[in-house]
Amino acid sequence: MKIIINNRSFTYDIGVRLLKTKYIKCFDESLSDIWEDIVPMELKDILKLENLEDRRVGLDCLGIQKIKEQSNAELLSSKTLDKSLTWINKNGELESKTIKDTYELYTVNNESLGLSTNSFREEKLMFIKCKDTSTDREYLLWIDYFSLMSTALGFISFSNNNILSKIDALDAIAWTIQTNVPKNKIEAIVRQGDCIMIKTAEHYKPLSTPRHLTKEEYINLLTLES
Repeated sequence: MKIIINNRSFTYDIGVRLLKTKYIKCFDESLSDIWEDIVPMELKDILKLENLEDRRVGLDCLGIQKIKEQSNAELLSSKTLDKSLTWINKNGELESKTIKDTYELYTVNNESLGLSTNSFREEKLMFIKCKDTSTDREYLLWIDYFSLMSTALGFISFSNNNILSKIDALDAIAWTIQTNVPKNKIEAIVRQGDCIMIKTAEHYKPLSTPRHLTKEEYINLLTLES
């Protein structure tokens, strides 16, 4: 017997555990007899699921607050930007408002998640917590530590914890956006949800390999967001 959650098929045993993870109270009479005996999945269990999409569904069932708690996440940086948002209302008129958009960057020790570590790499994971500006829904985005260091600082550090003090949440949120436009060739960035639009200089040669945005580009060139 299979259980379908968010269009993903799970074995019965894993499926009921994910449902118990997501819902506090039993919502289905067919599960009422066993509901109290079902053991909800924890973050370390979800991360061991083999399929990436299964892990995505599992993390969605767990929720942001439990992910933070069960990962023993440590807040590394919190940064707030004042943003002006513009949209068209139901009357076809332009409306705008100014909001404070806060980003929080967290570090996680691999061992706390039951993950094996590699002696050649930093024993930490990173994620950033942010909000959808149009719905206020919160998201966690996982950050590649080594790629972030390379983008923000121009090099990669494997073990120097002091290096972490040289980056912040704005470096991380900028890193989540990629482009094939070279530096100094972007005139403006417009964001609508997950859709990123870039106004470029008149003449430029696209990069063969996409790069991540820098903090300076995110702060200074993001001119409109909705």
